[in-house]
Amino acid sequence: MSVASRKAFDERVHRALGDWVLQDVIAGGQDFMHALVQPARAEAEWAAATDQIARVRSHTLAHLDRYIDQFATNVEDRGGNVFFAADAAEARRYIADLAERQGARLIVKSKSMMTEEIGLNSALEDIGAKVVETDLGEFILQLAHERPFHIVAPAIHKSLEQIRELFSTAAGRELEADANALTEYARGVLREQFFAADMGISGCNFGVAATGTVVLLTNEGNGRMVTTLPRTHVVVMGVERLVPTMEDLEPMLKVLPRAGAGVRITAYVTAITGPRRDDEVDGPQELHVVIVDNGR
Repeated sequence: MSVASRKAFDERVHRALGDWVLQDVIAGGQDFMHALVQPARAEAEWAAATDQIARVRSHTLAHLDRYIDQFATNVEDRGGNVFFAADAAEARRYIADLAERQGARLIVKSKSMMTEEIGLNSALEDIGAKVVETDLGEFILQLAHERPFHIVAPAIHKSLEQIRELFSTAAGRELEADANALTEYARGVLREQFFAADMGISGCNFGVAATGTVVLLTNEGNGRMVTTLPRTHVVVMGVERLVPTMEDLEPMLKVLPRAGAGVRITAYVTAITGPRRDDEVDGPQELHVVIVDNGR
């Protein structure tokens, strides 16, 4: 870390430690999530599933080259496109060039820590595209010009009143300090963006090598909109997301929702195998999968 970066970091730490509203909101959010997750981890099948996951992960990483090749081949055999990005710059360049070639002016995104890691939004904005985060927490942070504070709950540090102020400014009118009313406002704004978007960008929870399937676990429904309505869907994933088979995916689907939110299953489990086929009525015309190394 450079001297300038260290100084900026120290200043941010000092401000955060002195912000008692921030401390209170984060503590409350952490306590709430801890109360959800702990009972799920006490369930009988937790230990067996996590042991199985450890074996699958170890095997996959030991044979990663084979599974990367198998996954990429199956994506392409089913009509998709695959790009291997050695680092963040290559990933940004590929996606920005694709958006520019296709004239994508409005791009909608579902929550993706990988796109945060590579700094994708600014690269797309540099070519004149409008980028809209559609996960509710990410939407809040985009209005606040902030980055996520938490991998599951990106806006865990925002109070209801702070969110109300952000939404009221965006709406040009005073909104009620009510979670349901604020969510309804966001839903109305985002639905218009979904139907007008030229490109959708998502992350990837798991990539199944045997079938070339991209699997997403979401709770808000925005992931389905992002991956089916725009003409082009771009998946951005790390190489570590691969599992060999659908059978190997099963314990992941049991553990991830419990570990993240203390629930048995997410509201939406989406499996995407290639772009829309001729006999299908929805889905993207093009699917691009960007597999990122970036030091992994």
